[in-house]
Amino acid sequence: MKSKKIIKKNFWNPAYKDGSLDLTEDELGWDADRKDDAGSDDTKDVFDYVIGCLHWDLSLFYTENEKFYYIDMANNVVRLRNDDPEWDGKYLCDKSDPWDLEWYDFDHDELILMRFDNVMEVWDNFKIDGKDMRYIIEHSVYWLST
Repeated sequence: MKSKKIIKKNFWNPAYKDGSLDLTEDELGWDADRKDDAGSDDTKDVFDYVIGCLHWDLSLFYTENEKFYYIDMANNVVRLRNDDPEWDGKYLCDKSDPWDLEWYDFDHDELILMRFDNVMEVWDNFKIDGKDMRYIIEHSVYWLST
C-alpha cells in the first residue's frame, strides 16, 4: 500500500477544485479504477489497456523533475508541457475546458520529445533521465483525456 507521504506541498492538480491540496505518494501511478478497468495491477498491462487499447491521451506530472508531459494519441507525439519557465498549466487548463485537460497554448510551441507510429514505441523507447515508462508512470500523477 502506498503511503500518504507528501511529495509536493500545495500542488496544482486540475482535479482539485482549489489547488491547495498536497501531492502525496499514494496518488502516484495508476489508480484502482484504472487497474480494475485493465484487470491487472501491473503498470504495463494498465498502460497497454488504457493507452494502447482505449487510445486515451495521457498527461502526467513526473515528480522527479517536476515537469508535465503529454502523450498525444491524435498527433502521435510525446510533448514536454512546460519547457518554458513562464508556462502556466493552471492558466491554460482554466481557460480551456478544465475537464478536457488538453492544455493547448497556441501562443507557445510545445517541445516534441518523441514521434511514434504505435504507442507501444513510447513504452519501449521513451525515457526521462534514463528511467523507463514503468518508472515514469509509477512516479507520476496523471490525467487522462480523449
